[in-house]
Amino acid sequence: MRQYLDLLEHVLDHGVKKEDRTGTGTLSVFGHQMRFDLSEGFPLLTTKKMFTAGIIDELIWFISGSTNVNDLPDRTKKWWTPWQSADGGLGPIYGEQYRRSRWWFQVVPDIREQPKVCKNQELFAGVGDIGPTSRARGQSREMAILKSTWREMLKRCYVEKSKAFKHYGATGVHVDTAWLNFDNFMRDAVHLPGWNMKRMWPSYFSLDKDTLAASNCYSAETCMWASHDEQGYNTSTNKPFYATSPDGTETLFASIGEMHRVFGMNLSAVHRCLNKKLVTHHGWSNFRYADGEGKVFRFREVDQLMSLIANLVYDPHSRRHMINLWHTPAMVHANLPCCHGSVIQFHVANGELSASVYQRSVDTLIGLPVNIASYALLTLMVAQVCGYEPGDFVWTGGDCHLYLNHLEQARLQLTREPRKLPTMKLNQDVKDIFEFKFEDFTLEGYDPHPHIKAEVAV
Repeated sequence: MRQYLDLLEHVLDHGVKKEDRTGTGTLSVFGHQMRFDLSEGFPLLTTKKMFTAGIIDELIWFISGSTNVNDLPDRTKKWWTPWQSADGGLGPIYGEQYRRSRWWFQVVPDIREQPKVCKNQELFAGVGDIGPTSRARGQSREMAILKSTWREMLKRCYVEKSKAFKHYGATGVHVDTAWLNFDNFMRDAVHLPGWNMKRMWPSYFSLDKDTLAASNCYSAETCMWASHDEQGYNTSTNKPFYATSPDGTETLFASIGEMHRVFGMNLSAVHRCLNKKLVTHHGWSNFRYADGEGKVFRFREVDQLMSLIANLVYDPHSRRHMINLWHTPAMVHANLPCCHGSVIQFHVANGELSASVYQRSVDTLIGLPVNIASYALLTLMVAQVCGYEPGDFVWTGGDCHLYLNHLEQARLQLTREPRKLPTMKLNQDVKDIFEFKFEDFTLEGYDPHPHIKAEVAV
């Protein structure tokens, strides 16, 4: 890994002395890039012995979504204990951003008047035109998903005997006239946000009208494919409404369910207040339905890793294969804000998967060799489960620094000649990135120089 040694030398020769949050002091340069051809070997540093087990442990921990030190094997906990809270938590760091990236936004509720529909016994649920496409034989898995979704949507909105009707059709939820024809629905549904996620994990995602539009209508303009967890935050059991709090603040709610979740209000009592059968409930008053002009908050929770995998499989040539681990609002609450993975981008060409990572802050002696190996390993894992060969790994650093108590160790490394890179072999039977275990990785041909001891700046 001559590229790494060149960076060490560059920082030693050209680094500017700077103060830092740890009080240790650094030599720092801004902006550097390295490229590693993963077909030439696994980029694990050979000029000092690396703790490979810790690199694997930590990456599996990230992928699991955990942000608690206690979920790490004992041998690797020491990497994170300096920043842990009393319960082992670290705040919304890597695992949470990979698996539960969250944000709020505002939307004007798309509340539409329910059109009158004349039911016809020859149509599905009395309203749906199945059409020639749905009747065709030998249909794909995707077609089966779409047919099932369309039928369940119509049943909940138009079949009074359906268990879900009282929460949907009976409250004014309906289907756009165009979607009463299956072919129209099919044409639109495969272009809705989240369709690749539905294809990859059909039991975990379903059609949703509330997350994007807080709507009472299933349509191409209001719907997306959302996870069940995400839908739970945005359930709209009725029209958006206003209510005045005990302190006189007027608040707009997206749904009765939202008021129940936030303030613990009784659903039935809120219904009665809205229907003017009660005047107040727990000090809240002046309940009235919104007219559709007010904005409501919507909540998104995205599993960035699931999204990445699904889109690499079904839309390989997209330029949107991105993961962002630096989520600015969340970083305020992180015990140690994410140093690496601010932007992670994947690229498919000629059957090979390459990855590029931007790292905002680089502990060049201790942290960087771990980061390079970790993201190279992630690239190997993603490539395997998506059916690609590994390509290049490109690393870009922002503030690349050597702590002042690491200078001698850096100079020692520069006296050592890099050795042949090892090979990292993965268990080829693993086809789901969330199923990898420590035993699925085998490092072969690793012949490093002795370990170099250095203290982590906290």
